[in-house]
Amino acid sequence: PALPRRDTPASIEKHARLMLILFKPWRHASDLRHSEQSWSSAYQQFLETCTPDLNECIDNMQLLHECRDNRDAHYAQKIESVGRRLYRENRLENDLLPHSPSLSESA
Repeated sequence: PALPRRDTPASIEKHARLMLILFKPWRHASDLRHSEQSWSSAYQQFLETCTPDLNECIDNMQLLHECRDNRDAHYAQKIESVGRRLYRENRLENDLLPHSPSLSESA
């Protein structure tokens, strides 16, 4: 399964929960957060105690999402650009080629 993003409101709690499960030492679920505490609050508290290396690792996980977003945007832009170029070339060909008489004109 994909890692949840930390930059979309719908997945903030999922991201926080997974990062705690992966990186915070625990034996029981209660070790991850207090019963009245949100996952994101527990995660923020955990981040304050993390080593710089662990913070960098977590940041790199988010970079994977951002790189995929940029890749998808780049390909969408290329497809749109190629489509516009083909449209212009097709219009140019239609303008330069002699028009064949339509069926109604030849009858």
